[in-house]
Amino acid sequence: DQYSTRVNRIDYDDCELATISDNLQMFYTGIARSSSDILSEQAKNLQTKSTSVQMIENVKIAQQLTIELANNNYSAISKALQDNWKLKKEFSSNISNNEIDKMIEVAMHSGASGAKVTGAGGGGFLLFHVPVHRSAELIGAMKLEFPDVTHMPMKIDKYGTRVLLNTEEYQWG
Repeated sequence: DQYSTRVNRIDYDDCELATISDNLQMFYTGIARSSSDILSEQAKNLQTKSTSVQMIENVKIAQQLTIELANNNYSAISKALQDNWKLKKEFSSNISNNEIDKMIEVAMHSGASGAKVTGAGGGGFLLFHVPVHRSAELIGAMKLEFPDVTHMPMKIDKYGTRVLLNTEEYQWG
């Protein structure tokens, strides 16, 4: 079926997953948006031939990254993030905005070598690929330039997406 998804598992040990995780940093932008509006525009745009070609390019990016990761070339994550982000922005005019573009620009000047918005776009979370030795520089720059942006420590594990600890401070008045 041309519209099905196939998942190819790559088995990593804990050390390999830690290596990948150590070079990824995630931030919550604090930007609220309606993902349904963005996804509606994307769905409408998927009806065009040029967007269908972009989707095929996205699949090629994923296939190439799979090959690179199977060969332990973790630095390929940067290129895949950049290529995917470039394509993603073409799917909808609401995927990015000036604030997100500025956040990505600051991150790229502070050590990140790849970046993208996760999810529908327009806000939410930013994911950066950054050499571990430059992570502190990136985190510091983001906190300095964007005080409302929250660094979200994360680790990739074998079990998929899980929230292990999410703490929030409440002010009761």
